[in-house]
Amino acid sequence: MTFTAVDLAQSLVALLLYVPLLVLPGFAVAALACRAPAGERPLDGLALAAALLPWVDSMAVRFLGLGPALALNLALAAAGLFVLLRGPRPRVAAAALGVFAGWTGLVLLLSVDIDWAGGLFQSGPALDMVKHAATVRSILDTGAPPADPFFARETPSGYYYFFYALPALAVRLGAGLIEPRAAVVGLTVWTGLALFGLAAMTMRATGLMAGIAPRRAALTLVALLFATGLDVAPVVVSGLATGIWPNSLEWWNDQVASWVGSVLWVPHHVTALMAGWIGLMLLALEAAAYERRTERVSPARLALAAVALASAVGLSVWVAFGAAMSACAWFGLLAIERRWRALLPACLVGVGSLAAAAPIMAELVANRAYGGLPVVLTIRSFYMWSVAVPPGMVETAGRFVLLPLNYAAEFGIFLIGTVTFWMARVRESIAGNEVARMLTVAAVTSLGLATFMRSAILANDLGWRVILFAQLAALLWTAHAIATAKLPLLRGSPGGSVARPTLAGWLLILGYLGIAYDMVALRAIRGEIFKAVQPQVTRELRTTYAWLNDHLPAGAVLQHNPLPDRVYDFGLYSRHRVGVADREAELFGAAREAVFARLRQLRPVFEGALPAAAVRAAAAANGIDYLVVSAQDPVWHQSGAWPWSTSPIHAGDHVRVIAVADLPPS
Repeated sequence: MTFTAVDLAQSLVALLLYVPLLVLPGFAVAALACRAPAGERPLDGLALAAALLPWVDSMAVRFLGLGPALALNLALAAAGLFVLLRGPRPRVAAAALGVFAGWTGLVLLLSVDIDWAGGLFQSGPALDMVKHAATVRSILDTGAPPADPFFARETPSGYYYFFYALPALAVRLGAGLIEPRAAVVGLTVWTGLALFGLAAMTMRATGLMAGIAPRRAALTLVALLFATGLDVAPVVVSGLATGIWPNSLEWWNDQVASWVGSVLWVPHHVTALMAGWIGLMLLALEAAAYERRTERVSPARLALAAVALASAVGLSVWVAFGAAMSACAWFGLLAIERRWRALLPACLVGVGSLAAAAPIMAELVANRAYGGLPVVLTIRSFYMWSVAVPPGMVETAGRFVLLPLNYAAEFGIFLIGTVTFWMARVRESIAGNEVARMLTVAAVTSLGLATFMRSAILANDLGWRVILFAQLAALLWTAHAIATAKLPLLRGSPGGSVARPTLAGWLLILGYLGIAYDMVALRAIRGEIFKAVQPQVTRELRTTYAWLNDHLPAGAVLQHNPLPDRVYDFGLYSRHRVGVADREAELFGAAREAVFARLRQLRPVFEGALPAAAVRAAAAANGIDYLVVSAQDPVWHQSGAWPWSTSPIHAGDHVRVIAVADLPPS
């Protein structure tokens, strides 16, 4: 059986394992949070479960262990099954099944390894999948908080790991049938479906669904979720001019990622959006109801709001920061308006969410090495301007002046849809409610944060992820404008026989072309991601790691060549810890100085500048038990170097594994 077939089979098994772990618990959660019967709106429950279970499962794993956490999920599944059997059965249209099947196929196509012609070809999302799979494996081995999978150290990782608890439970429930990577792929499929459920639920809660047929609203949302901005235009122009075609559409600028791209690459950030927004939405609903005195505050829904906001912290601190700032802005509006009664449930949720998030916040503080401020002030960069103008006051001022053009390129159809919606709202006094106002507050707040702040830890995850709130609002406003025909996509010819795209229609077409480019590029373009990767070596590395998984003790520490910009194979295929992953190994909280000190010590090991005894000393000093060397490493091509002077514990045509203890001591 090829590795492609193995990956496909494991991913499909993982997809099914989330029925008891995620889908059925969703019916139980929906029974607490929603007034409508859970069976009538199954995707509401899926979105709620995706938002709430990360906190529930992570706390259970942290304080009780994996076994009890799995039992808790299965108990929730039993409760959800009871709710489902007692209420109306979900009605699933054939078109919905078709969309789900197509989405599943797309995720699998862009996630599995292609085993072909003696080589193994990974796809673009492997860049982030290495982190996802390694974190799941670390939770399985060490519980929560997990050990640092990128840098061997005594303290656990200081990272937001809540998303990975559920895949760890899926691997445990699968009893050897699936690996961590397949568990993440399966959850990614359900995350995309839950995102649609969140959008539909929000349209109802904000009143944007009023007067729109449910089927029309659903089709509009699906059509927009598979679109993006105008990124394809600058990418194609640059590609034609330079001959360089990027692996991802988003890399030409400070990204506002497509929904498809965000779910594929960073499902934990998308899940954080769901958690943060559901917390804010429940908060607004309960505050408005309590203020009107139309009904009593629901302690269950207030608790769910607090848990959702705490869940967001453990899913993505950057997205949670946006939710917290949005809540503060909303609190300020209530205070200005002297709506003191509405502030009472808001304060209860705030205190509850802080208490629930206290464990992960304490871990993030204790287990990370901070070399400086994690967030700094900035003005969002615009690539085309920044490459043309040298750094300085003129370049900075230009970025500010060009912000409208920057966001027009990134949002595309969604900017036109937003403008159309708000023009109609002012002109026609479209009714809104407290949830609709919360959506606006979150959109404006997140856009401000993404524009004038950036994270200083590796990439700009703050600017790239906090803007998801603004993207959600733009998605819903655009869907409303299209579904109510305020933003037509087609217009008839003078004779009335031929329909032609309007400006909005052309923008939507460009959005689809962008997604098409991205999906093809992630598979077909090797580019910068895999520039130093040889497919034949990758295939043998996967085979080697499978052998090591079966033959080495669980606590063994391996070491590959960490010198390339990014390394993937250890996290995708290995069950063992590594001394240092690569130059971005500080991701999980290790001190940058310690990471680069270890890299400096190991550089001559894989470049061939050290005799075998010195290699042994360097490896032992860093707690390394086994060295994995491949034909991609410089030392491989030096006859008489340590890989060839020492008998390996495992060897192939392109990979050798040397036990450090077998190297000569002097």
